[in-house]
Amino acid sequence: MAALTFTWAKSNPTLAPLAAKLLALRRYVSRRFLLVEFGGNHLILAQVRLLQSSLEMTPVKLVTGLPDDVLDKGTPTDPSSMADLLKEMIAEESLVANRIIVLLPPEACITKKISLPAHLSRGEALEMIRQPGSGVQLPFPIAQVDLDLLPLDPGPQLQASERQDYFLVASQKLLIDRLNQMASDAGLDLFLISQGLFCYLGAIGDDLAALEPGEAVMVVELVEGISQALVLTAAGPFRQTRLSPVRPFPAFVEGLGDRPIPAAMVGIDDNYFPLSEVDLRALAHDLDDAAASLAALAAPLQLTTVYLCGPGSGHPGVDELLQEQVNCRVVLIRALDNPRLGTIDLPKGMAPQALGRMLGLAASLVG
Repeated sequence: MAALTFTWAKSNPTLAPLAAKLLALRRYVSRRFLLVEFGGNHLILAQVRLLQSSLEMTPVKLVTGLPDDVLDKGTPTDPSSMADLLKEMIAEESLVANRIIVLLPPEACITKKISLPAHLSRGEALEMIRQPGSGVQLPFPIAQVDLDLLPLDPGPQLQASERQDYFLVASQKLLIDRLNQMASDAGLDLFLISQGLFCYLGAIGDDLAALEPGEAVMVVELVEGISQALVLTAAGPFRQTRLSPVRPFPAFVEGLGDRPIPAAMVGIDDNYFPLSEVDLRALAHDLDDAAASLAALAAPLQLTTVYLCGPGSGHPGVDELLQEQVNCRVVLIRALDNPRLGTIDLPKGMAPQALGRMLGLAASLVG
């Protein structure tokens, strides 16, 4: 009844105060989240409703053509103005979610594997890192970064070790402060900030659980400018690295409608250029180098699988083309194939692979 009342009240000014109160109540008790991802010059906004074993994502809104100076490393340079834009979109779509999740691109974070005394709690470990003599080197003063630590599974052979390995994720406080201010000015509760590459891990959880000691996989996100890769072992994340970029794949293809993306898109979208042999050779060379560096470690790792994701993985047949040039298995993470995804309302012509981070993170929230 609240939803019907609010919809009708849009054209009845005398009911506007009641409608606002009903909407505020719905937002407070809602099992919905707002997901926001900022790209180079675009914004993606979606509302996710969590069900018992699946989710609904509707609507998905894409705002393109943002000026170059609006965003910096996936965060708004003017949080108050971005909050106004979010409020406008929320009001326009009558969205009821009160909690917001922001997806940060990999370039907004610094990651590394570190080792600390095993007797420390996670809080004590974070405190030790902040001390001047910790030995952890970052490109920014430690007082200017926000830190998070993921303890890595030592495995049975290292259970008695006096050291504990962690995967460190650090981001400039300035970036996080911007997101906090944006959420506050928009009247939203900043529930979670997620680093882009980690959003895909839910889609390969079974494969990760099946890894044997000495094996590694790589999640490769193909994006415009520079591709990012995350190496994972049975213990957890191992390292993050950069790879050669590929030609961008358009997130929105005019005239495509609900049709599947064809092998030849020339004439459908003037901005599309297919992958070239140079693209594939450069990417394959980087993957071979990464595999060789893992094999050369004191405790060698064998790269068994490369998972492709991100907007650039929308190029038709990219997994098959790359498979011909590398020695490990190549698998395409299809954004819409996650069994936890229920109803997804995509704008006509939007390439699903451009929503890989958002859909992967949304699926991980179920349960």
